[in-house]
Amino acid sequence: MVRVFLTDAGLFGSCFGAIIPLLPEGLLGVITSPLLHGNIDHIIGNSIPIAALMFLLYQFYPLVANKVFVIGWLATGLLVWLLPPIDIFTGDYMYTCTIGASGVVYVLAFFFFSSVGYSNGIQNFLPFPCL
Repeated sequence: MVRVFLTDAGLFGSCFGAIIPLLPEGLLGVITSPLLHGNIDHIIGNSIPIAALMFLLYQFYPLVANKVFVIGWLATGLLVWLLPPIDIFTGDYMYTCTIGASGVVYVLAFFFFSSVGYSNGIQNFLPFPCL
């Protein structure tokens, strides 16, 4: 959080800690980028959903909560690192620094939406069978 305010002040100009797709130095960002944010709005925009989803995850799925969180954190970071930012019109590679925890928020939300189909209670209310 301190780095956010120092970045806004112009003290950090590099991509250290961010995911840089397809470059070895960007692999550090797989672990650190969800902890970095561009400004206070970015922090708030990710913190509120993560707090709510983490509470629900550990409340309703305590046995798999750690696995879902850690695998989701690493998988989203690796996917961002593996998928290069290529301009579809020119085919040029764009050097980008990706930060934020939005990927973790989406993984947690997807886990909840996909787990509803596997719970026994919801199948009684659906007009079609779930696998």
